[in-house]
Amino acid sequence: MSYFATDVIGALSAIAMGALAYGAGGCALLLLLRGLTPQSTWLHQHDATWAILFAVALLPIADALLLTSVGLGAVAVFHTLLAVIGLPMAIRILRGLRAWHWGAMLVWIAALLWSYVDVDTASGLDQSLTIVDLVKHSAVIDQLARYGMPLTDRFFARDGTAGYYHYFYITPALLDWIGGAWIDSRMAFVGGLFWAGLALPALLWVVIHQSGEAARLNAKRILPLILLVCCVGGLDLVALALFKSMGYLTPRLPDWWDDEISWAVTAAIWVPHHLTAVIATYVAALALDGGVQTSSRKEQAVSVGIAGLAIASTFGLSVWIAIGAAITLPVWVLAAPATQRTKLILLLGGAGIVGLLLSVPQIIEVLHGRGGATGELPIGFWLRSTGPVAPTMVPVAIALWFPMIIITYIIEFGWYLLGTIHYFSARQSHNVDPTPARTSALPRLLTVGA
Repeated sequence: MSYFATDVIGALSAIAMGALAYGAGGCALLLLLRGLTPQSTWLHQHDATWAILFAVALLPIADALLLTSVGLGAVAVFHTLLAVIGLPMAIRILRGLRAWHWGAMLVWIAALLWSYVDVDTASGLDQSLTIVDLVKHSAVIDQLARYGMPLTDRFFARDGTAGYYHYFYITPALLDWIGGAWIDSRMAFVGGLFWAGLALPALLWVVIHQSGEAARLNAKRILPLILLVCCVGGLDLVALALFKSMGYLTPRLPDWWDDEISWAVTAAIWVPHHLTAVIATYVAALALDGGVQTSSRKEQAVSVGIAGLAIASTFGLSVWIAIGAAITLPVWVLAAPATQRTKLILLLGGAGIVGLLLSVPQIIEVLHGRGGATGELPIGFWLRSTGPVAPTMVPVAIALWFPMIIITYIIEFGWYLLGTIHYFSARQSHNVDPTPARTSALPRLLTVGA
């Protein structure tokens, strides 16, 4: 069998198995949480989207704790139980999908196959540029599937643990382990990547509805618009035109004119662990927002638990996104309407404690694996370069860098920045009665999160 056929079969098999691991697993979590909060409104709607969000935001921390304490076999048993519980809901969701929903997913699958499947040619084997990062992704998945935890460094064979944020790779490692000869670690990664890609439009769907913004939109256009937004990026072509006019060599890819800021499709294909960390952060915020809307102590406790699990997942999915979340969430709380601020502070504090306690094993591993013998902080802070200007401590360089970084971010955020400005300008200019969107803190989170 050719390499091309082997990869296609492996990728499709991993995606199909992921329907049980992610799809049915997320449905089971949703059913269990609904059972704890029968009167909650925010959890008792949007079945498909919440199931996908819980799969990518809550399962990682549960998988990590089981893998670390027991092993991959325990993760397999856990997912099997979840699949049994969630399969009826998952089947009902699949039966309710329309033809164009399936078409959109087929397009996404085609994009993944194009990005990751090797192609046999007369002259050799053609591989995509994504092989640059796939080497790392595949190595981590293979390590977890073969040896479990602690995670060691497969590249440099240094002593001790690798101290790497590995939560995203656990479910693909399970697919690799169960799939045997049909699914290798490379295509297992593609299987996880498919479901991570579905989670971003699912997140936007829930944010739009939970914030009350759906009432302002045509219901039939919401999902198509969400998918369109996921294909939008920055204004990199503007920067390339400026570079060309100044005589600079233009980079091979438009995103590479500057330290890249990846948008939806690029991030999902190249770095899904970072994207799912962002999604987990927003799931935490959605849970906190749901807790604010109720006076029930039990429902608030469930909201805190969901947010805490999502925060812990964020840390294990991407340390770098977790650092951003540690800044974003408190700022969002302080920017919330005054009527919600005190309750949000208390709920976020509780969720932060839960997330911190659940992250203790990963914190220890990161400090031990990256801190070295001296125990130094394994995080380096730096100023990002911007186009042709690299920051140094020379005053003149800083004076040039500061305005350039502002211009760079304006270009990089592009259409999203323009849309954000338009959104808040439109809200302030319309003299209408208050709506749920005017009292919800969620729209502000989208801006603060940027």
